[in-house]
Amino acid sequence: MYIVDIWSEGVKKKAKIAKLFLTEGPFCLYQIHDVNGFPKPIARLDNIKQIEVVEDLSTSKTIVTTEANSTTTASTGNLVKRAVIGGVLLGPTGAIIGGVTGTKNTKKIENSEYTEKVDYLVNINLIFKDGMSIVVKIDNPEVTDLLCSYLGVETVTDDELIKLKQKALDSRKKVNKESLRYDNFLSDQAIYEQAKQIAIKNLSHLKPIDHESLLIALISGSVAISLIVSIVLKNTLNLGWIITTITFLLLSILIFFPIYTKQNKPNKDKNDKYLTLLDEEIFRQVQSLKEKTK
Repeated sequence: MYIVDIWSEGVKKKAKIAKLFLTEGPFCLYQIHDVNGFPKPIARLDNIKQIEVVEDLSTSKTIVTTEANSTTTASTGNLVKRAVIGGVLLGPTGAIIGGVTGTKNTKKIENSEYTEKVDYLVNINLIFKDGMSIVVKIDNPEVTDLLCSYLGVETVTDDELIKLKQKALDSRKKVNKESLRYDNFLSDQAIYEQAKQIAIKNLSHLKPIDHESLLIALISGSVAISLIVSIVLKNTLNLGWIITTITFLLLSILIFFPIYTKQNKPNKDKNDKYLTLLDEEIFRQVQSLKEKTK
């Protein structure tokens, strides 16, 4: 989208340049939007018949810099018109404007640096196929390129406009639907997380020891019992450290596995039952929270 000054029927006003249906259709000049939020066109660019350069206010400055000092020479006006025959733009501006579109060009000649800076400013008259004319003040060569790109193009038909408008509306619906779906997903996720925390707190007294904690507890207990028994046997039977160590390891294994086998299955069954109860409690809490948000 571009913002420009325009004169229409002697009145100066600000206008914007954007696609007729924002994502679809030809570009147009407009100030306000319609009920669908699309530009309400003052004029469509596909209706341009001719473009005239009314006033060329572009300026060019050449700065010559040497080791000692710098000097500036300036030239004003007619930078665009010099490349235009009869003041009429008849095609794309790439060949018309040439180097004028550049803002700064630098070159070095015999220890001197020449820098050319161009400030682009031009008033052009858009003449439309229905006879209407609008003067546009442009300070961006991209706008001139855009306007001139519509010279010689066919006017978009009413049937084509209807299809382009529907395509833009369908695209908007799709974006809105995806946005709504994402918002609903985020909302559901937030409710689920809140419900899960409430459910965990409500069932904290039923939560069994997890498998990793069970292993650590059984290993610690087996090691502690084996260590005590090994030390007692060493002192009682006067066993050496090697025999004591072997005894300690064997006792740790013999104590751990039977206890683990006996405790693991009941703990697994208890954990499965807890997870089932937790799922049910989460579901109840989700329903309760959704009721509160209605």
